[in-house]
Amino acid sequence: MENIRIYEEDGYIHFIMRPEDLMRLRYSTEAKTPFADFMDRWLTQMKTQVRENTMDGYRYAFEKHIKPFFTARGTTLATARPMDFQDFVNLKFDQGLSPTSIVKFHSIMHKCLKYAVALQIIPTNPSDNVMLPKRTRFRGQVYDRTQINIFLAAALQSPAEAAFVLAATYGLRLRLEYRIRNDFLLLPSGHAAPACLTPIPPL
Repeated sequence: MENIRIYEEDGYIHFIMRPEDLMRLRYSTEAKTPFADFMDRWLTQMKTQVRENTMDGYRYAFEKHIKPFFTARGTTLATARPMDFQDFVNLKFDQGLSPTSIVKFHSIMHKCLKYAVALQIIPTNPSDNVMLPKRTRFRGQVYDRTQINIFLAAALQSPAEAAFVLAATYGLRLRLEYRIRNDFLLLPSGHAAPACLTPIPPL
């Protein structure tokens, strides 16, 4: 490397070099890859490691949340810092996403960067030491007869009517296959029920 000064003083050998030269010593050339591009490739490789529905969740989180944020920042593997991931977590929390979803997003990114460390592309995982929001304990509630009738009447308007009838019969599970859009019918107890139901990929 050019422009490296080497001198001896007090029995020690000292090196003086430019920051970019030091960067080349610490990181491989692959570290110049944008983080979003590397994660895209990692997700493709992960298809053989996880179940299909898990991969659908990974891909949805990446395309919808992770890729836009880090592409806009121009973050590469070499320039990624813990604060980048803290800013991502803080932004998603401010946008109203649940702590559970945010923790899942961070877990996916951490696995990806752990792989980059294993390949010796970067020396440490920059998503370590991020403060994550505390998960709130879920307390389930059930609809009474009147509420379930209103729910089923709303489901009649959906092409997925059969799925919602089965879900109402055997128990509703959150984010399993469908997202409830923000159109609601007011139930007698003050609870809300969906007026329109739209299929989405699971998180």
